[in-house]
Amino acid sequence: MLNKITQNRTQYYRFSILCLMLLVITIFLLSANTYVSPTQTALKTTLKQDTTILINGVSFDLVFVKGGTFVMGCQEGRDTNCNNDEKPTRNIKLSNFYIGKYEITQKQWEAIMGKIPNHSKPCTDCPVEFISWKDVQSFIEKINQLTALQFALPTEAQWEYAARGGEKSKAYQYAGSNDIDKVAWYFSNADKKTQPVGQKEPNELGIYDMTGNVAEWCADSYAPYGKDQNTHNPKVSQEGADYIVRGGGRNSYPAKCRITNRSKKIMAAKFPSLGFRISLAAQ
Repeated sequence: MLNKITQNRTQYYRFSILCLMLLVITIFLLSANTYVSPTQTALKTTLKQDTTILINGVSFDLVFVKGGTFVMGCQEGRDTNCNNDEKPTRNIKLSNFYIGKYEITQKQWEAIMGKIPNHSKPCTDCPVEFISWKDVQSFIEKINQLTALQFALPTEAQWEYAARGGEKSKAYQYAGSNDIDKVAWYFSNADKKTQPVGQKEPNELGIYDMTGNVAEWCADSYAPYGKDQNTHNPKVSQEGADYIVRGGGRNSYPAKCRITNRSKKIMAAKFPSLGFRISLAAQ
């Protein structure tokens, strides 16, 4: 009888330990959340095609942009209403890269950072706003830790090339059309509020909202165009300088929404209608 009781206790302890181990594993998996493993992610980004990466249960859609050469800046005969800082034009050569299909939304920001910024009105699929350039760097650092990739803000050259439609460009004034109402939320139609992404028509590459909705931070610090600047994958970095903002936002007039228009903000600036999208070098 004593042996039987001892055996039952041993079986009970083993069963309890097994249950505890299963519980610990389950808790670990839940706390880690669900995202594409770094290996799978790296494989996806070698395919040279549009792809989606799942991070913490939230999708991040990326559009593949085939590199090439283009005329950057405001070119007479192609573009209109050129400002002085949009000249001189330069022939820029870019390598392949990926860029966000949409502006980073509140849902995506929350998946990486834990909560949406103060002052933002809850709207899951609206672009996140009230985001400084420094805030974006924190976001990028965390998303890179999760994926083991090297996401970044698009450079100013990458942004303009993608907005123009890359190799498929039809030389539109706005990203995807000469009719701003077809592709953008701006001063005349946004009803003074940010709108969910992807509701307007995309541009030639299938990228949405590069004109309007929220203006977008770029990686570069602001500097006048000059013939002495690098023309192969250029990026301007000047400590203490303002940073480039492109695309115009929901409060912008059409002239500010032109593809070639350049704006600048200090890196700590936080405004409504100021957000970003991500980029990634193609493998």
